[in-house]
Amino acid sequence: MSENRINVSTSHLDEACKATIEKLKAGGWVKAGEPYVVAQTDVSPSELEYLQTHGGLTLPGSGSPHKTSVLQSVTTQSAGPDSDKVGFKLNVDLQ
Repeated sequence: MSENRINVSTSHLDEACKATIEKLKAGGWVKAGEPYVVAQTDVSPSELEYLQTHGGLTLPGSGSPHKTSVLQSVTTQSAGPDSDKVGFKLNVDLQ
């Protein structure tokens, strides 16, 4: 998946998606396929859910381009010690 990268400054994503991606980059959460768990004060579940819904990309591939979302998954815990955290996985590397 390393050939799938997104450069925020040249992407066609809306400003809300770009702002969330900049937060992820600032936190060092940039590698596709890595499971990240972060404090909701760093990136909120609503920001990540918006990015997952509206962060669609068309990526070049071997053959024809394919569509994907910037995020593969977003998870939250409603109770317990991790209830203040949000988990996510990227579909693309961020640069």
